[in-house]
Amino acid sequence: TTDNQYEPNVAMNNFGEITVSWHGTGVGFTSGSAAWIQAYDNDGTVWGDNTSVNNGSSASRTDIAADKSADTTRGGNFVITFDSNSADDASGIFAKFIPRCDVTGCDITNSSELLVNTSTTGVQTFSSIATDGMGNFTISWVDQNSDSDGYDVFAQNFRYNKGLPYGALSRS
Repeated sequence: TTDNQYEPNVAMNNFGEITVSWHGTGVGFTSGSAAWIQAYDNDGTVWGDNTSVNNGSSASRTDIAADKSADTTRGGNFVITFDSNSADDASGIFAKFIPRCDVTGCDITNSSELLVNTSTTGVQTFSSIATDGMGNFTISWVDQNSDSDGYDVFAQNFRYNKGLPYGALSRS
């Protein structure tokens, strides 16, 4: 990827394969920045090319996590989050499933963006993600305008590969 790259994050699955996420400018994005991923085999071999994961909206502050459940197959099951606060889409925290990464790169063809936060008013930022041993994941973020007293931290649990929230939305 050309141009400026910022704030990398890395996730490793049960097989030692890693996927790195970051945000930055590059090919195909004339304004704003994109959320990018690059996958590597457990010996450090680069898998395919850098892949932009957001659907044309400006993105920043990525985080990525690997599914560490027992049924994870080689090269699969990563989840990326990214912030998007551009005028051309909803303001918020988005997640995208990455069902497969292998020597050809990361396949996101059939992966849609999931809006994580329920309010798109104001700024939602600083997303973070973690997975459990069952393939579920939790995303946390900061919301600037949820009430009149400044910033609040929220978290939501999701079922892996379904994008279905479960449990109550948590607020600090």
